[in-house]
Amino acid sequence: LDRLDCTVARNAYGRQRESFEASLAVEGIEGAFPGVFVRAPVVTKVGPAVDVLATHDGHPVLLRRGTTWAATFHPELSGDLRVHERFLAEVSGRGVGTLRRSEPGPERPFRAEKEVTG
Repeated sequence: LDRLDCTVARNAYGRQRESFEASLAVEGIEGAFPGVFVRAPVVTKVGPAVDVLATHDGHPVLLRRGTTWAATFHPELSGDLRVHERFLAEVSGRGVGTLRRSEPGPERPFRAEKEVTG
């Protein structure tokens, strides 16, 4: 699609059984964001026009160029809507300040599913 200048290594964190959750500091979001990594790629290179909004272990995990965003984690599995809210605010032109979690979401511990084979 030629929308985001980056290079990734597929499934670099391992197979499904190596899936994990990590607290992320996301630019423009107050407090930690629960990043759920399932067979996640590792970003190995980003171009100069790409904004890195979050990192994990020194690797970019949330990227943006204009209205194109990419994540190496699954924000939809976290139960926390702040990444989605920030994305929607930016692409709709409403602008965005720092998003705060108004009330705690439900506790949802992440458990990797058993890998399905064959």
